[in-house]
Amino acid sequence: MTLDSLSKVSDEKRRVILEKIERKLKGTAKSLTNGDKYVKMIMQAFKDKANAKNKKRNDLNEKTKIKYEIEGTEDGIIHSNEHKYSKINKNPKTIRLGSKNVDKKSQKGKTNRKVFEPQVKEKIIRDIANKIDLVAKSYLRDSQTIDEKKAILKKIEERIMASSKRKHLQIHDQHSDLKAYTELIKQGLELSMNRLASKNRRMLDTDSEETEEAHDIGYNETHEMSLKQIKRYKAFFSEVLSESSVDPRCTEMVEGICLRIESMHKLPCGDGKYIELEQLCDGVFDCWNEADETNCTDKDESITTKCLQPLVGTPIFSRHHKTLLNMLLSQLDFLKKYKPPTEKYNITSKAIEDGDKFFMKKTIGDVTSIVSSLSSALEINLCLPSDVKAKENVLLTRRDMDSEIPNSKDEKTSTWSPKSCSCKREVCELDNCDARCKRICWQKFRLNRWKCQSVSGDASIPLGLICDGKLDCFDESDETLCAMGSNVNKFKANTLFNELIDLLSLKSISGEFEYSRNKMAALTGLARQLQKLATSSDIDLHAIKMTRDEYFKMLVHIYSDAMRHSNLQELDQTHDFLILLNEKMIGALKRSHTGNENVVPSAGCYCRNGTCVQVRCPPKCHATCQAEPFLTRYSCNTNNLTVPVKSICNGKKDCPNEEDEKNCLKDVCRSYHLILLRRNLKKAVLSLHGTAAREAINSWKSKVMITLQVVETRERPNHMLLEDTVINILHDLVSTYASMDANIKNSAERIFKEFVNVSNVVKETLKSCGN
Repeated sequence: MTLDSLSKVSDEKRRVILEKIERKLKGTAKSLTNGDKYVKMIMQAFKDKANAKNKKRNDLNEKTKIKYEIEGTEDGIIHSNEHKYSKINKNPKTIRLGSKNVDKKSQKGKTNRKVFEPQVKEKIIRDIANKIDLVAKSYLRDSQTIDEKKAILKKIEERIMASSKRKHLQIHDQHSDLKAYTELIKQGLELSMNRLASKNRRMLDTDSEETEEAHDIGYNETHEMSLKQIKRYKAFFSEVLSESSVDPRCTEMVEGICLRIESMHKLPCGDGKYIELEQLCDGVFDCWNEADETNCTDKDESITTKCLQPLVGTPIFSRHHKTLLNMLLSQLDFLKKYKPPTEKYNITSKAIEDGDKFFMKKTIGDVTSIVSSLSSALEINLCLPSDVKAKENVLLTRRDMDSEIPNSKDEKTSTWSPKSCSCKREVCELDNCDARCKRICWQKFRLNRWKCQSVSGDASIPLGLICDGKLDCFDESDETLCAMGSNVNKFKANTLFNELIDLLSLKSISGEFEYSRNKMAALTGLARQLQKLATSSDIDLHAIKMTRDEYFKMLVHIYSDAMRHSNLQELDQTHDFLILLNEKMIGALKRSHTGNENVVPSAGCYCRNGTCVQVRCPPKCHATCQAEPFLTRYSCNTNNLTVPVKSICNGKKDCPNEEDEKNCLKDVCRSYHLILLRRNLKKAVLSLHGTAAREAINSWKSKVMITLQVVETRERPNHMLLEDTVINILHDLVSTYASMDANIKNSAERIFKEFVNVSNVVKETLKSCGN
C-alpha cells in the first residue's frame, strides 16, 4: 500500500495500519541507542503524508491527532507505553493531549515536545522562589533595610545565573532550552523580591504550598519544555542551590561549632532518638532498646548546665584563664585513658568482655562526668546564652534579689505567701515571676548542691562532683580538704559529725520546726548513719552515696514545708540554718568520704594499657604506667590477659582459663590471714638477697608491715577488707618501683621480674580465704 492510497482509506483503517507500522519500527529501534528519535521522525512523516489529502476533504473542525509517548529507561533501552488515539475536540485552536489543553500555535515547529502548562510553570516558579528564600534567609539577618536585602538577593541572582549557564553548557547545547531555564530562574528571583517588598520585614521561611497571584509572578511568555527536560531542570536547579556558591558567614561557622559542643551532651539510642548525657545510667530506661541502662553501675550525678553568658565586664577567661586551662588540659588527658585499646596489645573483644568487665562498667560514670563538665566549660565560655531569663536566675546573688524585694509596708506584700511560688530547678516557672519567688527558687535549689562559681557558669555544682579529683570550681573549693581516709582527717570528720548531730537534736525538739518535726528527726538519723558509713574502715561507696543524697533531699523537703508555713523573713532564717547544715555535712564528708570516686588520680599519671597518655608525661609516670598492669592486676597466664584483683575468688570465672578461681579456699577471713601475708612477704624479700631491687622493696615492706598491724588491731577482717588492703599495698609497690633510679631500672629486666614476684605473693593471699 502506498502513502497516497493510505490517505484515501477510512480513519479507523488508517489508524490500524499506522499502529502496525509503528510496532515494527519500535521492534527495530530496540537495538539502537536513542532509537525513539528515528521512530518519531519516520512516524511523523507517515502521518503528514497520510493526512495531507484527507485534510483537504474533511472539515477543518474534524481533525485527528495521534497521541504517543516514548520513555527511555536508565539502561538506554526504549520502552513504549500503551498508545491511545483520541479525537480532537471541536475547538480548532487547541489539541487534546490526555487531559491537558495545549495551545496549537506553540506546537508549530516543535512536534516532539509537549506544552508546558501555566499551572505547572507557576508551581515551578514558586518552588524556585521558596528555595531562594531559604538560601537567602541566613544572609538577610543583618540587613536593616529593604534596599540592603534586595542587594543581597541581586548578588544571589548573579551567582545562580552564572552557575546555571556554566552548568547547562556542560550538559546541553540547545540555546532555546537555556533561555527557558534562565527565564524561569529570573522569574523565581523576581517573585522572591516581590514578596520581600510586600512584607517589608526580615525574610521568613515560605511554605512551598502557598498560593500567589499570577500578576506577582510576572510570567506572560510561554516556554515549552518536554517532561524529561522539566525533570532534568528541577534536578539541576536543586544541585545549583545546594552548591556553596555563597561564602559561609562567620556566624554560621560559630553556630556550627556550638551545635557540635551541644551534641556532646547527647547520646544516640540507635533509632534516631537522642537522650541527654545525664540520662545515661540513671536507673530509668530512656531508649527503646534499653541501651542507656545496659552494663551500668552507680555513677556520680552529672551536672546539668545552660548556655550562660559570663557577667559583663568580668570575662571568665580573663579572671580564671589559668584554672580553666589546667582543668581542660587535665580532663582531655584523662579522656585519653579510656580510648579503645589498639591492636598492639592483642586483646580480643571476648577477652575484654570476660576479663575486664568490671573495669569497663566502672568507667561509664567517670567518662560521663568528665565529658559533661568539659563540654559545659566550653559552652559557657564560647557560646552565647540561649535563655537570658535562666541566666539571670542562676547568677543573681542574694544582695541583687534583696534590692528587688517589694517594701514590706506595701499592701500587696502583706498578703503575699511563699507557697504561691512554683519552681523548676533554680528557675521560677511563673510567667510574671515575682522577685521573691526568684529568690525562693534560688535558695531551694542551692540546698542540694555545693556553692561555688563553677567552670560551667553555674553558681553551684552537684554533690557528685565534690572530691572527684577534677576541678569544677574556679576557687578549687570542690577539691580542697579532700584527704579522705587518713586517721587525722577522720578524727576531724567525727568532730564535725558530732557537732552537726547535736545541733540537729536541739532543733528537732524546739518549736521552730514544729511543722517538720518528723523530717528533722529523720535528718538526724541520716546524719548518724552517714557518720558510721563514712568513717568505717570498710567503705561502701554505694551506701554512702545513697544515704548522702537522702540527707540533702531532706533539706529541700524541710524548706518546702517552711514555704507553706512561714513568711518571707522566717523563710530566710530557715534557709540560713539549712545552708549551715549543708556546709557542715559536706565538710565532714570531705574529711571522711563523700561517696565519690577519684575519676582523676591525685598522682597525676594517666595510663592506658601500660602506656602514659599525657601530652607531657614525666619519667616517673612512664615507669608507673609500665609497671601498673603487671603489679596491680591478676595475670590469667594466657594471651597477656589480666583481670582486676577483686576478680580473684569472687565466684565468677573472669579469666578464660578460670585461673582466677583455682585453689580458692573457703575459710572465713580472720586476722590469721593478715599474719600469713606478713610471713609470706618476709620470705619473698629474703629471697632477694644481693639484688639491686632488695633495698627498695625492703623499704616498701617496712611500710606495709605497719599498715597490716594497724588493720589487725581494728575490727575483725573480712574478704572485702582484705581486698582493699591488698590493693593499697600493690599501689604502694608501683610507686616504689617508679621512684627507683632510672639507670637501675633500665640496667636489668630481672629487677622488674622481682617486683612482679613480690606482687604475686600479695595477690595469692586473696585465695587463702573466701567471702
